[in-house]
Amino acid sequence: MRSLNFYLLLLVTVTYYLAFFLNDYFFSFTAYTDHVNWVYLPSGIALAYVLVLEGIGALGLFFASIAINLQLHSTDPIVTDLVTSFISAITPLIARQLCVYWIDLDENLGDLTFKKITECCIVFALISSVFHQLWFHIDKLDEIFFEDFLAMFIGDVLGSLIILFIGSVGLRLYRQYVTQKR
Repeated sequence: MRSLNFYLLLLVTVTYYLAFFLNDYFFSFTAYTDHVNWVYLPSGIALAYVLVLEGIGALGLFFASIAINLQLHSTDPIVTDLVTSFISAITPLIARQLCVYWIDLDENLGDLTFKKITECCIVFALISSVFHQLWFHIDKLDEIFFEDFLAMFIGDVLGSLIILFIGSVGLRLYRQYVTQKR
């Protein structure tokens, strides 16, 4: 079991790290500011990993975020990178727990509907955007709270919806395939 957890942690860390840079490359035309896009697919990947893997997903996001922050912001104080990485890792976990409590999301994700996926994406985007923008405002990395919050919120919602709906459709197609093979 330990080796499986290690490989899952490695998978989350590497894929989130790569998704961040691929999103910057392919969606640079949607950039609002540096690394804030109107469509941000890594947010959907983060939410999906934490919905399924919970703590291991969050830990992988933390390690990937540290690597990203150290690579892009090597002159920032280490506390800035650590807090930003912690926020990136903990907000999907908080959103998951709130969705279990508020919208009665099954902890095993057995009841994912279009409505619940959408609600999870909105809850996550709201929490992530508020925490990140509050931190950036406190740390003086950002002076325009509301506009930056709005851009991040929209990018996180759209990115999460795209990833979770693609995943949902893929899972349904897989289930149909398996059922037809029997």
